[in-house]
Amino acid sequence: MRCFGLGVLLAAVIATLALVLPVWAAALIVGVVVLALAGVLALAGVGQVKRGMPPMPEQAIASTKRDVETVKESAKRQCADARRWGGVLRFPCGVPGADRRADSLRSGRRSSAD
Repeated sequence: MRCFGLGVLLAAVIATLALVLPVWAAALIVGVVVLALAGVLALAGVGQVKRGMPPMPEQAIASTKRDVETVKESAKRQCADARRWGGVLRFPCGVPGADRRADSLRSGRRSSAD
């Protein structure tokens, strides 16, 4: 309903201006004023959004950097372990029987879990 009310008010303003100007000129003036008002409100909104949000999420960036460092350290340890074991990479932690499999690979035997 607000949109219809706004349209009726704009039509009334155009009709009032049409008493002293041609209708097309009245409509053009009202249209330009409405677009200028919309532009000013849009710029004000953009300014408020920029002030309201932090430029970057610092906690997320710090957490991601810690995760990357953890993964790099783990990869370095696995590569060092692989060199010690003759080029065989260690199985992921938490896999049932992973230690038994790693031991069997080191010794050259196959375990029953393979």
